[in-house]
Amino acid sequence: MIRGIRYQDGMDIRQLEDAGFGLVEYVFGKEPGAQEQERQEPARLNLETPGAVGGLCGLSIPLTAVEGGMLTQAIDRASELKASYLVIETVGANDGTALYCNLGRCLEIIKSSGIKVFIENGYNCEDNSGCSRITGNAYSEVTFLTETIDRLNREAGADCFGVCLNMGRGNLLGKNLCGMIECLGHRIGLLHAGDNDGRPSQCQMPYTFTRGRGELSTDWYGIIGALAMCGFKGPLVYDIAGLFEVSPACLRPDWYRLLISVAREWEGILELEEYLKETTKKDRPKMDSDSAGKAGGLVLFGAGRMFHNYMEVWGDAYPPSFIVDNNETLWGGTRENIGIRPPSALLEDKEHPPFVLICNMYHVSIEKQLEAMGIRWQRYDDKYFFRYQNLVGKQGAGVC
Repeated sequence: MIRGIRYQDGMDIRQLEDAGFGLVEYVFGKEPGAQEQERQEPARLNLETPGAVGGLCGLSIPLTAVEGGMLTQAIDRASELKASYLVIETVGANDGTALYCNLGRCLEIIKSSGIKVFIENGYNCEDNSGCSRITGNAYSEVTFLTETIDRLNREAGADCFGVCLNMGRGNLLGKNLCGMIECLGHRIGLLHAGDNDGRPSQCQMPYTFTRGRGELSTDWYGIIGALAMCGFKGPLVYDIAGLFEVSPACLRPDWYRLLISVAREWEGILELEEYLKETTKKDRPKMDSDSAGKAGGLVLFGAGRMFHNYMEVWGDAYPPSFIVDNNETLWGGTRENIGIRPPSALLEDKEHPPFVLICNMYHVSIEKQLEAMGIRWQRYDDKYFFRYQNLVGKQGAGVC
């Protein structure tokens, strides 16, 4: 998955590269070189990070610039930069008609450019300062966003438009972000991730704000779980403008590395289904009455609460071959009619090594145990999928 960051004046591209970012998103008119008579291409990342494809960049344009007749110029600029996409911010939009008409007039230009255009969910401020009382607008509403994207794509005759879900802005309005994700589904092609505690213009790192002990201001676990169930593939762009502005320059590389740690955590969840699909490829041995209980497919490590969560949410679509557990009193027993075996069973079929999904809160020690055995593994965390227990009529993945 491509890891991106929203550029702030003063960011060091080399530091972003060293941390592991694969994409930089600029604001139209503020990108490096934008004010020069002969504009130069802004610095871009030249990375070989997992999921990144070379040095990528994106471009966003404020609604005021679109209403000022700058949309065509922004599309041209995105083409010059070889940008992956153009985001249209909708802060200040009223009924949504003006933006729809502007996009309609530029359909052929957008199609010929080959650049994907994302419409971002927004809000309105009473004094446009970003600090006064905020209210919703047309693009705050998931129904309007859905209808607008679908209508524009029909008129274009191609999949030219999508949604950029700004989680911080949704949180400002007290939106049910998990519900928004489920309704928007495949239309979400880009995420802007930044945290706040219900006040605008904060843009902090995820997990920054809480409502007392143990309750996050933004439901990051639910959000990432909902995105995983909808098959979101990225890019995911982090917006930490508020943190960047107030932190000492010497600490910024450490903030970037910490943010990449958040990205890796989320990638493990968002890419879970891709990992599970590997267990069902044609070259895997098929299970039958004679081979049941042997290695070669998916094996769950752990027979407790997380195991039951996995089985309820994903088990029908991606059933495990068997379970392993370090508790020898469980060996030879079953959970949900699936046999429990000792970890040594993972080494029985060296020709078809298993795919292990760790379903245990003591994952760190289990990870070391599996690495010593030379077994590949992925970590499962039921906190991201509590929302989907007792739902979807046992259909497994693909709620959206």
